[in-house]
Amino acid sequence: KGDVTVQVKSGYTTGIEGMRESPTQSIVDGNIHIIVGDPAYKGTDRICRIGANWDIIGAGEKINLTQKLFQVGGNVTVDTYENVWGWDLDGTPASDPPGIVGVESAEVGGDVTINVYGSHLEDIIGVDDSATTGSIVRGNIEINATDVDLRNSSNYQSGIIPVYATAGKDVTVNLDGGSLSGIYGYGGTVNGNMEINITGKPVFTDDEAGVWGVNNTDTKERSVLNFDLAETSIPIVGYFTEMNVRNDSDVTLGNDKKNAFNIYDVNINTGAKLTTNKQAFSKGALTMDDGTWIANGYLYVTTTTDTKDSVLTMNDYAAFGYGYKDD
Repeated sequence: KGDVTVQVKSGYTTGIEGMRESPTQSIVDGNIHIIVGDPAYKGTDRICRIGANWDIIGAGEKINLTQKLFQVGGNVTVDTYENVWGWDLDGTPASDPPGIVGVESAEVGGDVTINVYGSHLEDIIGVDDSATTGSIVRGNIEINATDVDLRNSSNYQSGIIPVYATAGKDVTVNLDGGSLSGIYGYGGTVNGNMEINITGKPVFTDDEAGVWGVNNTDTKERSVLNFDLAETSIPIVGYFTEMNVRNDSDVTLGNDKKNAFNIYDVNINTGAKLTTNKQAFSKGALTMDDGTWIANGYLYVTTTTDTKDSVLTMNDYAAFGYGYKDD
């Protein structure tokens, strides 16, 4: 009955979990709050070292073989800070270091919120399944990642994975700076909408990964990518119904291995600059207002184009109104 709070400021631990053992006995009617690390220890040798590959988990546990889901009636919140390390201080990560999972093999009646401030881990997952499948968050999932350091030795999917199971409502990822391989929004089922917001100067370390939304883009609001006061380079973005580049952002998409994007509407506004390499394919409209787009590869806009007070530089083949080519 009631709430569960777990706080570990420093030391060594093999995983941190809000629930363990039997799902029929480990039941939380209220909320779960996991707090790992302490902002007072930022940049010091007083770290919280998470051992082996055992994750920080809010609801549920890493290995659930019971075929029954853990139950949480309220919300789940996980907060981690810069002194949290999944490998030795200033060392190198293993192939599968620990990460953060909001919900694993559990059913949560409320929302899941994960706040990560500079932690050094493998990944951040909103909701996931283990040996017992069917995990679901009935409410919203929100991941806030500020100056994160997400790595593993192979640089494979050491990033943010909002949904590996089911989200009942909306999913939001807010990334401000940091380093990671990518954001992978297509791993599970999202019954609401997905919004990914990028600001600051994040570094994307995998030259073949990128930022992906929901692969079912059936409505206008279904999957939106926003760059706001951002300066970054990303190999590829995809599965978005709308992409907004605004407020003096300077964004480069695409490289010699990957096309820039294949999405729907593209909006470049308020002093923002977009540079695309290889192919950029808009399956919707292009709207620019005080924006700049430098296209160094093929450029396709399927429907309408509006470039008010803007600069559009085409250094390769370009086609506008591509969807009407047979009219």
